[in-house]
Amino acid sequence: MTIGRTTAVGYLLGFLPWIVFAVVSSFAWQWAALLAWTISVYFVVKNRRAGVRADAQILDFGAIAYFGALAVVAFADANSPLQAYESGLSSAWLALIAAVSLLVRRPFTLGIAKHRTAPEIWRTPAFHHTSTVLTSVWAAGFAFSAIGTLACEATGTGVWLRVVIQALALAVPATFTHRYVKAVRARSTAVQWVTSDDQPNRPRSLARWPPAGPRSPCSWPSRSHRYPYVIWVRPLPRALR
Repeated sequence: MTIGRTTAVGYLLGFLPWIVFAVVSSFAWQWAALLAWTISVYFVVKNRRAGVRADAQILDFGAIAYFGALAVVAFADANSPLQAYESGLSSAWLALIAAVSLLVRRPFTLGIAKHRTAPEIWRTPAFHHTSTVLTSVWAAGFAFSAIGTLACEATGTGVWLRVVIQALALAVPATFTHRYVKAVRARSTAVQWVTSDDQPNRPRSLARWPPAGPRSPCSWPSRSHRYPYVIWVRPLPRALR
């Protein structure tokens, strides 16, 4: 999966091995599996060299395992019964990865989000909640694709319906992810200390604000009033009271 893109198209590009496999498998599924496996390995190597954490590549490792096993089966027996269900099985494998990551409380989107955010917010409840929501939506999309595609393959429904189902299963979660992340960022409240550089007319005694001294906790509600942030406020010096 490509790391660092935040647009809906960027999220879809992260599933390039699966998209390539879905397209090429209509002509030669064994070569499609090998090609998808190669692309997955390329993404892992490229991202690891760029310093991307392993937990941000859960789907890539899952793709390597799936397409590697599928390529072995396909080349061993080009007429394997699995060929009739290869598209649905791909979606089912993705749904399984997403579901397991939720069960172990390590949503697969968590590592991707860590790569794009500052370390100080990784342990906040809101950060984990956002990752859980996003992973749940992706898991639902994968499950929808798996059920719909397997049903089409079992009943011999036209290819066009399978394409529509798989396209919706990727496009809807990708669009939701992009908009949800933007909404979360818009609701977040950043508390910044004002320095003399920000306001040159401020008294010189505040140039090194905040001053040293005891601190007291203060509740600072967010814009949505749902997730209060707790900050530490140092009391004013006596000369400024």
